[in-house]
Amino acid sequence: MPGCQRSGMAEPAAGKDSESSEPDIHPPPWVLAAARLLAGLTQEELARRVGVDQSIIKRYEAVKSEVRASSLSRMVEELKKEGVVFIAKTATRTVAVALTLEAAAQRKTSRIKRKSPLEEP
Repeated sequence: MPGCQRSGMAEPAAGKDSESSEPDIHPPPWVLAAARLLAGLTQEELARRVGVDQSIIKRYEAVKSEVRASSLSRMVEELKKEGVVFIAKTATRTVAVALTLEAAAQRKTSRIKRKSPLEEP
């Protein structure tokens, strides 16, 4: 996308520790949901990994409640571990997500073994 930069290459946000190479990413609910599905995780799996109740993720993705910045940051970090790349128009405004080629190749080979997260209620 012209004018967009990958979140990992963005300049640190003002007031952040200059040693931090990456600003905190706070994706809106629909971007978090897309990233989670792209990673092949259910709400329950993501919640377990970050130590929150599944209802927190469910309500955030449904735009029914906010989530603590610390919880959202842990969710983003967990999704990044799964190969999700957050693409930002500004340092903190996420506009898109993508999957690394390596992660996509792994998903393709393991896809048959896992139930699709799109099948969740």
